[in-house]
Amino acid sequence: MMKRRDLTRGDISHVIWHLSIPLILSNVFNTIFEITDAVFIGKLGSAALAGVSIAGTVLFFLSTFAVGLGVGTVALVARYTGAKDYHKANETAVQSFFVGFVFSLLLGAIGYILSPSIMIILGGTGEMFNHGISYIRTLFLGIFTMFFMFQGSAVLRGSGDTKTPMKISIFANLLNVFLDWVLIFGKFGFPAMGAQGAALATVISRGIGGFIIFILLLRGRHNIHLNFKEIDVNFDLMKKIIKIGIPTSIQMFIRSSSSIILIKIVALFGQATIAAYGIGARYFTLFLLPGFGFADASATLVGQNLGSGQPDRARQSALLSSFYYFLMLIGLSTLTFVFSKEIVMLFNSEREVVRIGMVWLRYMSIGALFLSFALVLSRSFQGAGDSLTPMFITVFALYFFQIPVAYILAIMLKWGITGIWISQPLAGALQAILTIWLFLQGKWIHKKI
Repeated sequence: MMKRRDLTRGDISHVIWHLSIPLILSNVFNTIFEITDAVFIGKLGSAALAGVSIAGTVLFFLSTFAVGLGVGTVALVARYTGAKDYHKANETAVQSFFVGFVFSLLLGAIGYILSPSIMIILGGTGEMFNHGISYIRTLFLGIFTMFFMFQGSAVLRGSGDTKTPMKISIFANLLNVFLDWVLIFGKFGFPAMGAQGAALATVISRGIGGFIIFILLLRGRHNIHLNFKEIDVNFDLMKKIIKIGIPTSIQMFIRSSSSIILIKIVALFGQATIAAYGIGARYFTLFLLPGFGFADASATLVGQNLGSGQPDRARQSALLSSFYYFLMLIGLSTLTFVFSKEIVMLFNSEREVVRIGMVWLRYMSIGALFLSFALVLSRSFQGAGDSLTPMFITVFALYFFQIPVAYILAIMLKWGITGIWISQPLAGALQAILTIWLFLQGKWIHKKI
């Protein structure tokens, strides 16, 4: 087994950057490859792109379960690694694969059976339905490959290794782009499979990525050593992974469902407003890319330092991670505010869309500053094994504040779309304040897992 890097010692800032940079790069590459994937599918026509887009909303919902289980895995592996209980960390890794495999089989079977009904409910008809159903059913059949890659990456992150998942993720995405080209358009003697080819490319590339991680873990050269011969099924550990993971999945579902409700309000103000809102929603991803890197790094450091009995170092790790993310957001928000018109015009040059969109981006650039604490400290709670606190904060900030405020300001007080835009930074500020307040209270330090 390779020599483990001890994240519970040394300069905290250095450790944060050591963990976060590979995560940020991985997020950037994932986004680039997702865009490339959409471009390839778009060449099949609007019906194919629309059908796959509908299918993608379903898969995003299901991916929340994988992400949630990953959060539970990171929290437990990090805690045991920090405590130098490597046997328990290894055992947790094994149980996480068991849980992931069972969940993927259940979701895959249910999704495959219900996918026609789901497509119809979401508006998929005619040619659009045919493209979407071939895409989504192929993914449901191979969804276990995505769970394996999610869980394997989570195990490595929890143990303090973020470089290996980054390398494998980049490789898997490069392979995905190549297979997209081969299978969608029928190259090298393969039949042109269209949208189904895109799904198959995803299944194969994620499957190979997950298999590589699995082999590395079996060999024990990357901090964790899987040994299925020595470890039996442990329902107690499985329960802990699920207990931490499910609230995180619910939190993600709340965030995505609140966006659907919000766009219903936005739709009241016409097509140009919807287009501007869509541009802003896509652009907002840029604010999140570095955030997820710092947030995941903080979750690992909080878990490991709590495991090693160093709560002050855990607290400092989370606050410093938030601060570094805040510095990045200042730069990105300033550029967005100044060049808001130019940014919107990259997507659409219609005068009304540009006029509405540039205002939306300016409000967004202000609200994004609050992400530094809301996002990083939320994931820090989860790294400590407390996933209920950030879930409740998200429910309150979005469902009991942002949506009602947006409706009251925009409709009842007749502020129009400005009321919707204002609700975003207000909700962001509230979420950040609540998160900071509860984080500083320190109850998460004493969370037992």
